[in-house]
Amino acid sequence: MLARCDGDGSNIFLISRNNEPDYLPSLLNDGRIVYSRWEYTDKPLWRAQSLWTVNPDGTQVNTFWGNQSVWPDLMKDARAIPGSRRVMFTGSAHHDWFSGSVGIIDPDKGHNFPDGLTKVTADMAWPESGNGPVDPIESPHYHSSGQYVAYYSPYPLSKHDFLVSARRNNKFLLYLMDVDGNRELIYEGSNNIFHALPVRPRAIPPLIRDRVAWPTLEQRDEPKYGVIYSKNVYQGAPEQLRGKARYLRILNIEPKTYTYWHKRPYASSGPVVSMVQSEGVKRVLGTVPIEDDGSLAFQAPAGVALHFQLLDENHRALQTMRSFSGVMPGETRGCLGCHEMHSVAPAGGGKTLALTREPSQITPPPWGEDSVGYERYVQPVLDKYCGECHQGEGEARETLDLTLRPGYLIFK
Repeated sequence: MLARCDGDGSNIFLISRNNEPDYLPSLLNDGRIVYSRWEYTDKPLWRAQSLWTVNPDGTQVNTFWGNQSVWPDLMKDARAIPGSRRVMFTGSAHHDWFSGSVGIIDPDKGHNFPDGLTKVTADMAWPESGNGPVDPIESPHYHSSGQYVAYYSPYPLSKHDFLVSARRNNKFLLYLMDVDGNRELIYEGSNNIFHALPVRPRAIPPLIRDRVAWPTLEQRDEPKYGVIYSKNVYQGAPEQLRGKARYLRILNIEPKTYTYWHKRPYASSGPVVSMVQSEGVKRVLGTVPIEDDGSLAFQAPAGVALHFQLLDENHRALQTMRSFSGVMPGETRGCLGCHEMHSVAPAGGGKTLALTREPSQITPPPWGEDSVGYERYVQPVLDKYCGECHQGEGEARETLDLTLRPGYLIFK
């Protein structure tokens, strides 16, 4: 997870809320932080690591590029290109960290494949996922200048030049390279060379001032909130949903631990959620109303991962968010609707209905805010109605054993 602190190491605060790793942060030219985020929120096991941004105080978490993309497989080592909004990165592999090809993202041209993506090292396919149906190249003049099997940790020096580790003969060497493929060996050590950066003055990005109501030590156990609003939940959603959504369901994705049990299950996480999927435990916090104009505003718990569903008048799900978001203490943030493009402004018009009143309070479900748990809800029913025959000395236990026990045997 991402954290921030003062220059002397004091006042450490978490600024991300992920069940999986958030890693390799760096500053963009506008003062935001770009980082790699790994997540499984209602997604397949594969292609789950893309680039995200966040302000230094943890506010305004947004996808930067690739949250709904298959190519590249894993995006890391993101660095801002000087004098540009573009970012250079390594397209790597979930199961082979030291394979990689160098790419560039232009967020003004899109935030999912293939829009805004170009590959610099055209001689190297995106590892694990391959190149996809199209493979846009940064420079038509690119040439490989030798046999290289992987690239790692590029550091852009200008719009054309960058430092990069390139692997030859099973060892990474440090090169000065340009987008046309010209390169010069800078250093070869007895071991691999990674994460080179120039020791020189650089432009300081603008300061994004804190907007978070940071709690004191005495306040750390008190509930903290922010506000989430949307001018129109239908913007970006399928047209056939328009006018049908009446509620927004808010779910909290709980933190998980990671364990290696006997015989190592396929998905090595606890508590067990699925035999074939790495998923978070979701707690239904409740619902808030959607106004007739599609707007909403509600008070949200701060510092936790939140996941949303659009519901119809009978509380049936119309659309599910396959990612997560959240707010920091005291933060007010909005969204354009589903699948927002950050370069697109909200639709025009006057003040929405939701913004003419106080933010809604979340209405808990009838069963309360507790999460669903097999041991708490299912096992007592089995003990009461089935245990006589299917537990202990029961004659039917050999056919179906309903004794509460560790579940690792299903992973044989």
